[in-house]
Amino acid sequence: MGPPQRRRILFVEDEGEMYIYLHEHDDGWEQYILKGTPYAGFAEMRTFGPWAITDYDDVTDFAAIVLSILRVI
Repeated sequence: MGPPQRRRILFVEDEGEMYIYLHEHDDGWEQYILKGTPYAGFAEMRTFGPWAITDYDDVTDFAAIVLSILRVI
């Protein structure tokens, strides 16, 4: 079994488009960010989207995904 992974989910709006970012990292990366340790560890960012704010169906789909994620966490 590998090192434990940590996840962060970001919901982002940028210039009329909405995105979901899933950021996963291990302890080594977190220590690099917090304490400046020389080993950077591993981090990965996945992007989902875009959904247009001006499109009703896109907003409905995005909202359903966000609500589903929030129910799980």
